[in-house]
Amino acid sequence: MEARRSPMAHRTKRSGFSILESIIATAIVGVALMGIVNLFTFSYGMTQKTGALSLAYSAGRNSLENVRSQGFYNASEGTSTTYYASDGTGPSSTQGTNRYRVVVTVASDKFATSGGTTVVAEDALRAVKVVVTDLTTSTTVYSAGTTLARGGI
Repeated sequence: MEARRSPMAHRTKRSGFSILESIIATAIVGVALMGIVNLFTFSYGMTQKTGALSLAYSAGRNSLENVRSQGFYNASEGTSTTYYASDGTGPSSTQGTNRYRVVVTVASDKFATSGGTTVVAEDALRAVKVVVTDLTTSTTVYSAGTTLARGGI
């Protein structure tokens, strides 16, 4: 009589994945996907920040170039403030819901009197300074300056 074998003795090796292998593979894929999602989130945030800074830079450069185009004699002495929206529209004279404040200051180092009126002297230097502030964070995001002279610089 032949000895009876147990069912385990006849077991053959099956191909495929075990439950443990499936769990480990799922964990690895999950960690990789979390990294990819974080990368996209970071990239999107940087794109938004760069776009906002680009608008602030453009508003500041535009204001500086406006003063330079007025020239030595026509640039108004003193400080002027304008506002720009977060989409770049502006300038506006009121803050309202605008995001950026642009302050332009023109200051001369010498003055003269002509016909009883005080005017900028012919040999004066006129310092122009532009400061752009992000009103949502109260931080200066752009600052630039130039000097105007009678012959132009």
